[in-house]
Amino acid sequence: MFTDLHTLTITKFPPVLYFNEFSECLESVVLCSEQLIVVGDFNFHIDIQNDNDAVTLLDRVELFGLEQYVAGPTQTVGHTLDLIITRSSDKLINVSPRIDCCLSDHDSVLFSLNSNRPPLKTQKVTHRRLKAINTINLNKDLADSSICYDSPDDVDHLAECYDATLASVIDKL
Repeated sequence: MFTDLHTLTITKFPPVLYFNEFSECLESVVLCSEQLIVVGDFNFHIDIQNDNDAVTLLDRVELFGLEQYVAGPTQTVGHTLDLIITRSSDKLINVSPRIDCCLSDHDSVLFSLNSNRPPLKTQKVTHRRLKAINTINLNKDLADSSICYDSPDDVDHLAECYDATLASVIDKL
């Protein structure tokens, strides 16, 4: 909320609201069959063992059968804020994450996933060479079709007849 042009007052988001929304989010994704990975800056100092908010966060993670992998400070002032969370059962992280260079006031957290790439999907595509169609024959076949001399009165049937007739003539040519 702006009090004047030079002063900005930031209202702190109450942790209880955050934990309620975080729990709702986890409830919606934790039961999905796909592998789950949650990464980001959680803004809780999980390295401080008596920090109530950090304890609550880690309790929620454990409650949902998840595991947090980052150990060590990820912020230049020495706190662990950036987390990697997966299902305990997924075993997605095959080597403990390591903290790398500092790009901002947060360090990079590098890790490898124990996951295979999905197989490439191949799809057979067929097409018509419309430019090769003789337009004189196309016009003649369309003029001789039922769409021109015996078309349905109902709009839905007319559309079906039009689609079927055009597809049939193009297939023939």
